[in-house]
Amino acid sequence: MRVWLLVLSVAVILAGCGRIQPVEREQVVIGQGLSVQGSRVWNQFPTGTLGADAAWTQDGLPLDHVLFIAGRPDGEPLFERSRSRRSLQFRSNMTATEIAELWGTELALGERQQIEVGAPEPKVFAGHSGFHFGYSYATEAGLVFDGSATGAVVAGRLYLIAFSGTRAHHYPAHWPAAQHLIRSAQVLVDR
Repeated sequence: MRVWLLVLSVAVILAGCGRIQPVEREQVVIGQGLSVQGSRVWNQFPTGTLGADAAWTQDGLPLDHVLFIAGRPDGEPLFERSRSRRSLQFRSNMTATEIAELWGTELALGERQQIEVGAPEPKVFAGHSGFHFGYSYATEAGLVFDGSATGAVVAGRLYLIAFSGTRAHHYPAHWPAAQHLIRSAQVLVDR
């Protein structure tokens, strides 16, 4: 029964998104100067989908997605739903641990359950000193997701790429393509 509801949910979401387009195989610039190497394995949704600067998927947003935070300035929330909550706004002096905690709070606001966010580790992102952390959550329908977020604060702005997919299939199947996006990332304008 859950599978049928999931298939119906995907169909409804896709029917309502007339502007879904395949990502071209070229450099794609997102938001405030985050560039990644595109690939036709991804489909892109209109700007602002899921509250991010860009949202891409292979098999549908309810199953897997890449969210891009591309140059979030100091004092702005990660996602639009948190605009009125000052405590949930990004600050350019945040540590990687504070950014990971903010990510976990945003997942909770998105009605995710059983949220776990791992400790960040140092990682180079787009040629800058950055961080990486893993996370997991469950949906109300009982699907369990794994995720990875990699990013850096560059010239006071947050650049981050986060990939989530169902633990049973989509995360392991699409993680190599998500890693390609992360490795290809460039911050075009250091502000």
